[in-house]
Amino acid sequence: MATVKVFGRESYDPNSKNRYYKNRDALGKVLNYMYRTGRDTENDLIESCRGGYGVNMESVHSIESDMRLVKKVYEKENGRQLRHFSVNLSEEETESVGDLNQLAMEICGYYSEAYQIVYAGHSKDRCVHFHMCMNSVSYIDGKKYTDKNRDLDGLKTHVGTCIDRSKELKNTYSS
Repeated sequence: MATVKVFGRESYDPNSKNRYYKNRDALGKVLNYMYRTGRDTENDLIESCRGGYGVNMESVHSIESDMRLVKKVYEKENGRQLRHFSVNLSEEETESVGDLNQLAMEICGYYSEAYQIVYAGHSKDRCVHFHMCMNSVSYIDGKKYTDKNRDLDGLKTHVGTCIDRSKELKNTYSS
């Protein structure tokens, strides 16, 4: 069963100033990590599995600029800069889902009606995981994202539904 891991909720070091991704450079650092920009040591990025909603995907810089523009327009440049999470597929799920890129886009759809969100697929030990980075400010109304009302449970349910649908589509078209 796929797992969802949310990063930046708590810091292992309570004195860390980078806690909760409130540092100004957090957005750029997470995007560079996701897209392996300037990293020679990790070659796990799945080039065909990257995309997003509400941003120009030309470069990490253009993604970051688009997200910062929304923050600036709504005067919400301080505080938490992003929501970063991963969706981790089991080996069985990795083999049984259809189009990984389409699956990641569908998972992003959970937030895309109100927030800019991007993803990058990584492959490790015959399993795939997607990193997702969402702007903390809504492009619709400028409200900051809060993880209230059991949103994580809703996201996990959505992920399960997307995976089941992807498996069904693969089975339908491979028969």
